[in-house]
Amino acid sequence: MLALAMLCLASIVYSQTNAQRVYRTKTGKTIIITEKKNTMGRSDIVVSMKGLKTGTVSFTDQNPIEQVIKEDLDGNGYDEIFIITSSRDKDSWGAIMGVASNRDKSITPIYVPEMDEASQAPGQAFEGYRGFDEFEVMENTLARRFPLFNAAGQKTGKSRYIYYKVKAGEAGWKLVINKFDTF
Repeated sequence: MLALAMLCLASIVYSQTNAQRVYRTKTGKTIIITEKKNTMGRSDIVVSMKGLKTGTVSFTDQNPIEQVIKEDLDGNGYDEIFIITSSRDKDSWGAIMGVASNRDKSITPIYVPEMDEASQAPGQAFEGYRGFDEFEVMENTLARRFPLFNAAGQKTGKSRYIYYKVKAGEAGWKLVINKFDTF
């Protein structure tokens, strides 16, 4: 619900192949997200902060933007931007890209670990994952929910919630799984 309200606060300008979204952070800075779609249905996404002489963050050849979430998950007083994309196939696999403000002097990408075979192993966060993600901010975490599937590809009737936090890394910011639950 909160994420939906944040989406409504953005001004969005569309053309056939481009979309520009503008967000105001709680420190008063303006973040601009430009999505340029190519002929294959993929997108090049550029994030910039108005007033910076240098410093954009680019994500090339991505699925189209499904949702943008602006929130200060690490509690440092500066909003992070999370761009959620979704594949356009039958499974709608979700992906997260993040951008952090470095005290409003620059912006940098947030490292988001790739979903791999190990993360889908039994007992791991993405066991039973087949897409259909939903994202929202819950209790100062980025929450991802998806239905669980069995090995035969059938829905189990259960859902997995993965809760992410932003942490300072060695050379930047990273999005880490704080915990996950099954309901």
